[in-house]
Amino acid sequence: MTRRTVPAIVWTVVIVVICLTPASWLGSGSGGDGPSFLARLLGAIFGPLPYDKAIHFGMFFVFGLLWRWAGAGLVPTFLGGAVLAMATELGQSIPFLERTTDLDDLFANVAGIAAAFVVVQFWKPRAFNPAPAPHQDPDPTV
Repeated sequence: MTRRTVPAIVWTVVIVVICLTPASWLGSGSGGDGPSFLARLLGAIFGPLPYDKAIHFGMFFVFGLLWRWAGAGLVPTFLGGAVLAMATELGQSIPFLERTTDLDDLFANVAGIAAAFVVVQFWKPRAFNPAPAPHQDPDPTV
């Protein structure tokens, strides 16, 4: 495991915790249909926008960036992110979480991962494409 993998793992755990936290703990009341504390705060600052979808998009955008930065391949990152998105959405259907499964949230999650790939593809910072190791002669005695 590289030190770049640690932030990706931590962020993945953060996503799971956020997505599977009971709605009442997030300040949205029972049923999970009311706006969360974060949505109310953002709404007070920016006005009415689909904050829930933006939050889902952003969480998985960061997921895609961190796993690509850690060196994970495009396909494993996308598939892993899609499975995580599906699992967290299905997990939200557990009754005591007082949350709801939402197909639009799943689409926002996957769109966030895809957007991260676009950013990495067109903005190729050195962090995402490290220089190859210097060439070493396999037999230095020759």
